[in-house]
Amino acid sequence: VSARVTRVHVAAGDEVRTGDLLIELDGADDERALTAARAHTASARAHGLVARAQVAESRAVLDREQLLAKSGATPRAVVDDLSSKLAVLEASARAADADSSARAADAKLIEQGLDRYQVVAPFDGVVLDVPASEGEVVALGMALAEIADPASMMVELDIPEAKLALITKDARCDVVFDALPGRALAGVVSRAPIRVSRAKATGTAKVRLLEPPAELRPDMAARVRVFSDSSEQKGETK
Repeated sequence: VSARVTRVHVAAGDEVRTGDLLIELDGADDERALTAARAHTASARAHGLVARAQVAESRAVLDREQLLAKSGATPRAVVDDLSSKLAVLEASARAADADSSARAADAKLIEQGLDRYQVVAPFDGVVLDVPASEGEVVALGMALAEIADPASMMVELDIPEAKLALITKDARCDVVFDALPGRALAGVVSRAPIRVSRAKATGTAKVRLLEPPAELRPDMAARVRVFSDSSEQKGETK
Protein backbone atom coordinates (compact mmCIF):
# COMPACT_ATOMS: atom_id res chain seq x y z
CA VAL A 1 0.00 0.00 0.00
CA SER A 2 1.44 3.37 -1.01
CA ALA A 3 0.17 6.93 -1.35
CA ARG A 4 1.46 10.34 -2.37
CA VAL A 5 1.93 13.06 0.23
CA THR A 6 -0.32 15.94 -0.82
CA ARG A 7 0.30 18.33 2.07
CA VAL A 8 2.52 18.65 5.13
CA HIS A 9 1.00 20.82 7.87
CA VAL A 10 3.83 20.86 10.43
CA ALA A 11 7.56 21.40 10.70
CA ALA A 12 10.20 20.40 13.22
CA GLY A 13 9.77 22.36 16.44
CA ASP A 14 6.01 22.84 16.14
CA GLU A 15 3.91 22.06 19.20
CA VAL A 16 0.89 19.88 18.45
CA ARG A 17 -2.18 18.70 20.31
CA THR A 18 -3.85 15.31 20.16
CA GLY A 19 -5.76 14.99 16.89
CA ASP A 20 -3.99 17.85 15.08
CA LEU A 21 -3.60 17.16 11.36
CA LEU A 22 0.05 16.58 10.51
CA ILE A 23 0.13 15.18 6.98
CA GLU A 24 -2.41 14.52 4.23
CA LEU A 25 -2.05 11.68 1.74
CA ASP A 26 -3.72 11.25 -1.65
CA GLY A 27 -6.81 9.11 -1.16
CA ALA A 28 -8.49 9.96 -4.48
CA ASP A 29 -8.91 6.32 -5.52
CA ASP A 30 -10.69 5.40 -2.31
CA GLU A 31 -12.79 8.57 -2.48
CA ARG A 32 -13.99 7.54 -5.95
CA ALA A 33 -14.66 4.04 -4.65
CA LEU A 34 -16.69 5.54 -1.79
CA THR A 35 -18.77 7.62 -4.21
CA ALA A 36 -19.51 4.51 -6.28
CA ALA A 37 -20.31 2.45 -3.17
CA ARG A 38 -22.74 5.09 -1.92
CA ALA A 39 -24.46 5.17 -5.32
CA HIS A 40 -24.80 1.38 -5.28
CA THR A 41 -26.19 1.56 -1.75
CA ALA A 42 -28.79 4.14 -2.76
CA SER A 43 -29.81 2.01 -5.76
CA ALA A 44 -30.11 -1.11 -3.60
CA ARG A 45 -32.25 0.76 -1.07
CA ALA A 46 -34.53 1.98 -3.87
CA HIS A 47 -34.94 -1.60 -5.11
CA GLY A 48 -35.76 -2.64 -1.57
CA LEU A 49 -38.46 0.02 -1.29
CA VAL A 50 -40.02 -1.11 -4.57
CA ALA A 51 -39.91 -4.75 -3.48
CA ARG A 52 -41.58 -3.99 -0.14
CA ALA A 53 -44.26 -1.92 -1.90
CA GLN A 54 -44.96 -4.87 -4.21
CA VAL A 55 -45.22 -7.17 -1.19
CA ALA A 56 -47.71 -4.85 0.49
CA GLU A 57 -49.82 -4.60 -2.67
CA SER A 58 -49.74 -8.36 -3.25
CA ARG A 59 -50.69 -9.06 0.36
CA ALA A 60 -53.68 -6.69 0.11
CA VAL A 61 -54.88 -8.44 -3.07
CA LEU A 62 -54.45 -11.85 -1.44
CA ASP A 63 -56.42 -10.78 1.64
CA ARG A 64 -59.27 -9.57 -0.57
CA GLU A 65 -59.34 -12.72 -2.67
CA GLN A 66 -59.26 -14.93 0.43
CA LEU A 67 -62.43 -13.23 1.67
CA LEU A 68 -64.07 -13.73 -1.71
CA ALA A 69 -62.97 -17.37 -1.78
CA LYS A 70 -64.78 -18.01 1.51
CA SER A 71 -68.05 -16.96 -0.13
CA GLY A 72 -67.27 -18.95 -3.27
CA ALA A 73 -66.87 -15.83 -5.43
CA THR A 74 -63.20 -16.62 -6.20
CA PRO A 75 -61.79 -20.04 -7.10
CA ARG A 76 -59.37 -21.53 -4.59
CA ALA A 77 -56.77 -21.85 -7.33
CA VAL A 78 -56.63 -18.06 -7.63
CA VAL A 79 -55.86 -17.74 -3.91
CA ASP A 80 -53.14 -20.39 -4.14
CA ASP A 81 -51.58 -18.62 -7.11
CA LEU A 82 -51.59 -15.28 -5.27
CA SER A 83 -50.04 -16.93 -2.20
CA SER A 84 -47.21 -18.32 -4.32
CA LYS A 85 -46.59 -14.94 -5.94
CA LEU A 86 -46.54 -13.25 -2.52
CA ALA A 87 -43.95 -15.73 -1.26
CA VAL A 88 -41.74 -14.95 -4.27
CA LEU A 89 -42.10 -11.19 -3.72
CA GLU A 90 -41.29 -11.54 0.00
CA ALA A 91 -38.14 -13.50 -0.83
CA SER A 92 -37.17 -10.83 -3.35
CA ALA A 93 -37.72 -8.09 -0.76
CA ARG A 94 -35.54 -9.90 1.78
CA ALA A 95 -32.82 -10.31 -0.82
CA ALA A 96 -33.04 -6.61 -1.69
CA ASP A 97 -32.75 -5.66 1.99
CA ALA A 98 -29.73 -7.94 2.41
CA ASP A 99 -28.08 -6.46 -0.68
CA SER A 100 -28.73 -2.94 0.60
CA SER A 101 -27.20 -3.77 3.99
CA ALA A 102 -24.15 -5.38 2.39
CA ARG A 103 -23.53 -2.40 0.10
CA ALA A 104 -23.97 0.02 3.02
CA ALA A 105 -21.40 -1.98 5.01
CA ASP A 106 -18.97 -1.82 2.07
CA ALA A 107 -19.40 1.95 1.84
CA LYS A 108 -18.85 2.35 5.59
CA LEU A 109 -15.69 0.25 5.43
CA ILE A 110 -14.28 2.39 2.62
CA GLU A 111 -15.23 5.57 4.49
CA GLN A 112 -13.46 4.39 7.63
CA GLY A 113 -10.40 3.58 5.55
CA LEU A 114 -10.16 7.21 4.42
CA ASP A 115 -8.88 8.09 7.90
CA ARG A 116 -5.54 6.53 7.00
CA TYR A 117 -4.96 9.31 4.48
CA GLN A 118 -4.92 11.88 7.27
CA VAL A 119 -2.04 11.52 9.70
CA VAL A 120 -2.89 13.12 13.04
CA ALA A 121 -0.97 13.61 16.28
CA PRO A 122 -1.61 10.67 18.65
CA PHE A 123 -0.76 12.79 21.71
CA ASP A 124 0.29 16.29 22.77
CA GLY A 125 3.93 16.96 22.04
CA VAL A 126 6.62 18.59 19.93
CA VAL A 127 7.44 17.68 16.33
CA LEU A 128 11.04 16.49 16.21
CA ASP A 129 11.30 15.64 12.52
CA VAL A 130 9.16 15.39 9.38
CA PRO A 131 10.89 12.98 6.98
CA ALA A 132 7.97 13.08 4.52
CA SER A 133 7.79 15.83 1.90
CA GLU A 134 4.97 16.96 -0.37
CA GLY A 135 4.81 14.99 -3.61
CA GLU A 136 6.73 12.04 -2.18
CA VAL A 137 5.23 8.56 -2.50
CA VAL A 138 5.29 6.81 0.86
CA ALA A 139 4.64 3.18 1.71
CA LEU A 140 3.20 1.38 4.69
CA GLY A 141 5.65 1.38 7.60
CA MET A 142 7.58 4.49 6.56
CA ALA A 143 8.10 7.20 9.19
CA LEU A 144 6.21 10.35 8.21
CA ALA A 145 6.66 12.47 11.34
CA GLU A 146 8.37 12.07 14.70
CA ILE A 147 6.76 13.52 17.82
CA ALA A 148 7.92 13.52 21.43
CA ASP A 149 6.00 14.33 24.58
CA PRO A 150 8.32 16.05 27.08
CA ALA A 151 5.90 15.28 29.92
CA SER A 152 6.32 11.53 29.44
CA MET A 153 10.08 11.40 28.91
CA MET A 154 12.23 9.40 31.30
CA VAL A 155 15.88 9.86 32.18
CA GLU A 156 17.88 6.65 31.90
CA LEU A 157 20.81 6.19 34.27
CA ASP A 158 23.72 3.83 33.79
CA ILE A 159 24.59 2.83 37.36
CA PRO A 160 27.98 1.20 38.07
CA GLU A 161 27.52 -2.34 39.32
CA ALA A 162 29.11 -1.50 42.68
CA LYS A 163 26.42 1.15 43.34
CA LEU A 164 23.33 -0.76 42.22
CA ALA A 165 22.25 -1.47 45.80
CA LEU A 166 22.14 2.27 46.50
CA ILE A 167 19.42 2.93 43.90
CA THR A 168 15.89 2.21 45.10
CA LYS A 169 12.48 2.88 43.61
CA ASP A 170 10.90 6.25 44.54
CA ALA A 171 14.24 7.71 45.69
CA ARG A 172 14.45 11.49 45.22
CA CYS A 173 16.73 12.90 42.52
CA ASP A 174 18.14 16.13 41.16
CA VAL A 175 18.57 16.17 37.39
CA VAL A 176 20.66 18.73 35.49
CA PHE A 177 20.61 18.59 31.69
CA ASP A 178 23.64 19.76 29.77
CA ALA A 179 21.31 21.79 27.55
CA LEU A 180 19.72 23.45 30.60
CA PRO A 181 22.71 24.31 32.83
CA GLY A 182 22.05 25.67 36.29
CA ARG A 183 18.54 24.19 36.50
CA ALA A 184 18.25 21.30 38.93
CA LEU A 185 15.01 19.49 38.16
CA ALA A 186 13.32 17.36 40.81
CA GLY A 187 12.64 13.72 39.99
CA VAL A 188 12.11 10.28 41.46
CA VAL A 189 13.44 6.86 40.52
CA SER A 190 10.55 5.16 38.75
CA ARG A 191 12.42 1.93 38.11
CA ALA A 192 15.50 0.61 39.87
CA PRO A 193 18.01 -1.47 37.87
CA ILE A 194 16.73 -5.00 37.30
CA ARG A 195 19.59 -6.45 35.28
CA VAL A 196 23.28 -5.79 34.63
CA SER A 197 25.02 -5.34 31.29
CA ARG A 198 28.09 -7.54 31.41
CA ALA A 199 29.67 -5.53 28.58
CA LYS A 200 29.46 -2.25 30.53
CA ALA A 201 29.20 -3.61 34.09
CA THR A 202 26.26 -1.26 34.70
CA GLY A 203 22.56 -1.47 35.39
CA THR A 204 19.94 0.92 34.01
CA ALA A 205 17.53 2.87 36.21
CA LYS A 206 14.80 5.24 35.07
CA VAL A 207 13.96 8.62 36.59
CA ARG A 208 10.67 10.46 36.19
CA LEU A 209 10.78 14.25 36.32
CA LEU A 210 8.15 15.81 38.56
CA GLU A 211 7.83 18.96 36.43
CA PRO A 212 9.42 18.28 33.04
CA PRO A 213 10.21 21.48 31.09
CA ALA A 214 8.93 21.94 27.55
CA GLU A 215 12.51 22.26 26.28
CA LEU A 216 13.23 18.57 26.82
CA ARG A 217 14.16 16.51 23.78
CA PRO A 218 15.01 12.83 23.38
CA ASP A 219 18.62 11.73 23.97
CA MET A 220 19.63 14.83 25.94
CA ALA A 221 22.58 14.21 28.26
CA ALA A 222 22.05 14.82 31.97
CA ARG A 223 23.73 14.45 35.34
CA VAL A 224 21.60 12.87 38.05
CA ARG A 225 22.13 12.88 41.80
CA VAL A 226 20.09 10.38 43.78
CA PHE A 227 19.37 10.97 47.48
CA SER A 228 18.43 8.71 50.35
CA ASP A 229 15.61 9.53 52.78
CA SER A 230 18.16 11.29 54.96
CA SER A 231 19.10 13.50 51.98
CA GLU A 232 22.56 11.96 51.73
CA GLN A 233 23.92 11.51 48.24
CA LYS A 234 23.52 7.96 47.05
CA GLY A 235 24.89 8.11 43.55
CA GLU A 236 25.62 10.29 40.58
CA THR A 237 25.75 9.32 36.94
CA LYS A 238 24.97 10.42 33.42
